[in-house]
Amino acid sequence: MQRWGLYISRGAYENEPPLFNEPAICLVRPDGILNGVIINSAPFSRPHASDLLFGIDYILKHNYPVRGAEA
Repeated sequence: MQRWGLYISRGAYENEPPLFNEPAICLVRPDGILNGVIINSAPFSRPHASDLLFGIDYILKHNYPVRGAEA
């Protein structure tokens, strides 16, 4: 969890594990390049599956470049 830079939480209720990571989504291209990352600090604000699939489809159809990397 720490190597991926994920937020780590302690369980606040009896039905939660004592330690767990908050949600994250990593889009990895077939060539192993990281194309996008969504890291949440709470279990809220997860992208809707249809929005995520639309984005992946767009990336593949348009050969959309990786963004946010230094030039």
